[in-house]
Amino acid sequence: MKLQWLILAAILPFLSCGKEEDFLFNLPFPVLNFTIPAGVNTLESHYFNIDSVPTNLINVALAQNFDPGAISAVRPREARLQSLFGNVDFDFVFEMTIQLCEVGDKTPNCGREIFWRQPVPENIGSFIDLIPNENDVKEMLEKDMVNIQVKLAQLRFTSPTFIEAQLSLDFSVL
Repeated sequence: MKLQWLILAAILPFLSCGKEEDFLFNLPFPVLNFTIPAGVNTLESHYFNIDSVPTNLINVALAQNFDPGAISAVRPREARLQSLFGNVDFDFVFEMTIQLCEVGDKTPNCGREIFWRQPVPENIGSFIDLIPNENDVKEMLEKDMVNIQVKLAQLRFTSPTFIEAQLSLDFSVL
């Protein structure tokens, strides 16, 4: 029996998931602000469009001394939604997604999903950390501007007050 445990202990480190890809640099987006109105309906999905967000991919690559032509992929890395004043609990949110859209496109679920969280844990507090998708969004981020769409769906209850929200996005450039 001890031999089986020893063999298992020796094999486990080699069974881990694949190695994460090394990235060239991070591409942070400017902090994005929007307002969630008080009393949003629990039966509908709510879309908040943030228009004409600069991507800065080419400029950041050049500033980091990387040839923009050598970029093979850009993937979502980290995202956080937080209350600007830190006084609101996002407990009312059950599902949240972030879409990357073409400039001018405000249709529901436009573009490509880049971050998500479902279910959002209860009693989450004043911020929600989102889970990145593995989508390669290089083609969209090579453009000067994009639209960002925040979707709140399947709300547990109505939002308690107007919420000045702040969204932080970060991408890995490979």
